[in-house]
Amino acid sequence: MIIMISMIFLTGCINPDDKTASLIAQYEDYIRTDIADQIKFNTFINDVSNDIMPGIVLVRMTVRNRFNVIVRVSEGTGFIYDAHENQLRVVTSLDVILVGDDTLIPSYEIIDFADRNYTATLSDRSLTYNMAKLQFNANLNITKLHELKLAGEDPLDQEPLMMLSNYQSIRNAMTMGMLTEKQSNNLIYMTTILADQSTLGGTIINMRKEVTAMVVRYMAEEETIQVYGLKALKDYLKA
Repeated sequence: MIIMISMIFLTGCINPDDKTASLIAQYEDYIRTDIADQIKFNTFINDVSNDIMPGIVLVRMTVRNRFNVIVRVSEGTGFIYDAHENQLRVVTSLDVILVGDDTLIPSYEIIDFADRNYTATLSDRSLTYNMAKLQFNANLNITKLHELKLAGEDPLDQEPLMMLSNYQSIRNAMTMGMLTEKQSNNLIYMTTILADQSTLGGTIINMRKEVTAMVVRYMAEEETIQVYGLKALKDYLKA
């Protein structure tokens, strides 16, 4: 089993003075009040570690000035949506790789679940969906990386979801919540999932371990995220 679960965040308040105890209490409460079968839920968590984590990556952009001095480093989550002949393609939030100054020079890295680093190139940006595509090369037989599958249908309102991201700057944090409603012709999802700036590019899956949505923006003033759903992902990834 791949031991990649850094932390599991479940809906509720987190005590900043004792995060570990708080998370354990939240987990136990979630099992007790919301999950009828603890064994089934634990199996789901283990399956996510084994089946989903090899498709989740950290996207890192390093920005240098003309003197080759690093002026900014930004990170976000992404997922592998295509893997073919050792060439892998990743989608993430556009905000993760925005430079904002033509005089600065960006470079991109992909870090996989085993903390292996790969040089990546930016292949596309979309202002419409606020997403971006990158690609990199890796030996699939050795790395065990693989693409993740999109869900066949939109999740239902009140359906439980899980986000894999860098929530609170913790690699591969798992944050659970629910879909509360769909807006803009199912383009945007509203959820109860906990989020912060580090959740940009966060990949949201359903209980069948299928990708249903991605965090594309974080609004700092409101401390809220914008989540683009299955329709947006399918439209952008097929382009």
